[in-house]
Amino acid sequence: MAEKSSRTANVPRPALSAAKTRALQSLFKGRTIGLLPDFGDAAFWLLDAGLSVKELSWADVTDPKIFNPQNFPLVLQSGGERYSANGKATNDVVPGLQHYLAQGGFLVNIPNQPFPFYYDESTGKP
Repeated sequence: MAEKSSRTANVPRPALSAAKTRALQSLFKGRTIGLLPDFGDAAFWLLDAGLSVKELSWADVTDPKIFNPQNFPLVLQSGGERYSANGKATNDVVPGLQHYLAQGGFLVNIPNQPFPFYYDESTGKP
């Protein structure tokens, strides 16, 4: 996983109890949780609990061989307001997310800014 800035990495996080950590590890045993790009502090709780996580790119989101509920039964968006509508082609990220959800994937949104998926980085516009 990519290094996070010292601002993010040094933010104190409440520790999970040993019992909750074991419960999460049991629930996600053999499963990997996907992290959408530019993840925020909430993603570190998953790491603190010792869960298997993989940071995804916007291009990954557009590839159903990679981005599917079998590979990632749970995906976390914990970043800010920006995303890119373009993964491998123009405007292919939103259909990739929709396909993932239609196939039974579970997207959890714990943003660190008020309006997740608001600004498209490829255009700079909402």
